Amino acid sequence: MTERSACGLTVEDLTVRYGETTALHGIGFVVEPGALVSILGPSGCGKSTLLRAIAGLEPVTSGHVAVGGRDVAPLRPAQRGVAFVFQSYALYPHMTCRANLAAPLVMTELSALGRVPLAWRLSSTARRTRHSIAARVERTAAMLEIEPFLDRRPGALSGGQRQRVALGRALIREPDLFLLDEPLANLDAALRQTTRAELRALQRRLGATTLFVTHDQAEAMAISDRVIVMFDGRIAQVGTPDDLYRTPATLQVARFLSQPHLNEIPADVLRDAIGIATAGRPIAVGGVPLRGATGIVAVRPEHAEIREAARPGLPGLPVTVTEAEHGGADSHLYLRDAGGRRLAVRLPSERLPDWPAGRAGVFGFRLDAARVFGDAGGPSRAMAS
Repeated sequence: MTERSACGLTVEDLTVRYGETTALHGIGFVVEPGALVSILGPSGCGKSTLLRAIAGLEPVTSGHVAVGGRDVAPLRPAQRGVAFVFQSYALYPHMTCRANLAAPLVMTELSALGRVPLAWRLSSTARRTRHSIAARVERTAAMLEIEPFLDRRPGALSGGQRQRVALGRALIREPDLFLLDEPLANLDAALRQTTRAELRALQRRLGATTLFVTHDQAEAMAISDRVIVMFDGRIAQVGTPDDLYRTPATLQVARFLSQPHLNEIPADVLRDAIGIATAGRPIAVGGVPLRGATGIVAVRPEHAEIREAARPGLPGLPVTVTEAEHGGADSHLYLRDAGGRRLAVRLPSERLPDWPAGRAGVFGFRLDAARVFGDAGGPSRAMAS
């Protein structure tokens, strides 16, 4: 794999329908050779359907898929140069890990006679192929550090070990494209974080073009070169993790990427609470003058704060503390404003005793970190004042 040039992926106007239901609406994007791109979205948005359509496991109504510039639409899944890693691992439980790794090569590189136990010894070609397969199994196992349990069956392994075997079975084929369908979903939180770091390091070392499906925002942001955000079978935004974090294209994207809560305040509420200017200077929120802004001002908890009193020149809303959510070093404090809106602030956990439930304060936020969305959910343009 390391000696081969990575292939890119091009998807054009891909549509998948099941009767009257449309699962994918004209999806299109490009993955550069060697890149890791995550497909992120809530359950049921079409992520796995998209991955299966690219692999040839799902019938496509219309559109094109090209791997390395080659149209793969007419090809069967096994001919597409694609390796698919399933969430459920899909390992053969009756085989050892060694046999699981070798299985794709045994099926594609050995003749029917070469696959028959003992009979393969009668053919010099089958013997050479068997030795080659064994060597590739050892190299792949060394790469993933799974040599110690090659002779165990999957049932005797931990979730993380089984996941590495599943990855190894995909790697050993030296595919042009890796498709990973929530491969870490069955791991516990600590192992999931470790395994995703290992996966990213391995992908970079191999230079393997990879599509990674997940519904976990932190996971996608941590390992991806670019992220495709999907809702309801459509692409909402494509960009780097930094692009998505700093400039979400719609309020829906901003909500999905803000954990555990996005603060949403109508622009007119802010104007009524703080006015439009302080000391003769107009107030701008996210680069949009508050004087003419319409729609919703969105602020993440990490860009907000609670204080005892309003500060001159900064937005502030009177609030009351309702509850706290402990989270280790940092925690979230939940608030209600006069209009009953639920707001959240991230703050160091040691400050929680200062803000018991029922205490009144002022909710504030960084002006430059906020973003204003219009009534339709897209970026707001200030109205002429």
